[in-house]
Amino acid sequence: LLSFVRALLRREIAENLESISWGDLMLNPQASKVSCAENSTNLSSRELDVLKLLLTSSGRLISHEELQAVAYKDSADVSGTALRVFLTGLREKLSKIGSKIQILNVRGYG
Repeated sequence: LLSFVRALLRREIAENLESISWGDLMLNPQASKVSCAENSTNLSSRELDVLKLLLTSSGRLISHEELQAVAYKDSADVSGTALRVFLTGLREKLSKIGSKIQILNVRGYG
């Protein structure tokens, strides 16, 4: 039930927001694109969901479990390594478009 409610909330946020900005990033959920200055890149639906969560969380810490729930929806058998690899790829995409935004790990949290 909780996953269903989160999915509904994510859809509602995407439908109600034309774009989300944080620092030097501008996220366009409808186009599944993120941009920094004149550079932009397309995002997969998983990348879009995770980046939307990060950008709308106002700098609060997000647990491993919460990230995993958003990134992998109802897949219960996803390893922590898979999430780390996924986040590395997202960091690389942001770096390639010249963003200074950093996605950081806080050891011992989640």
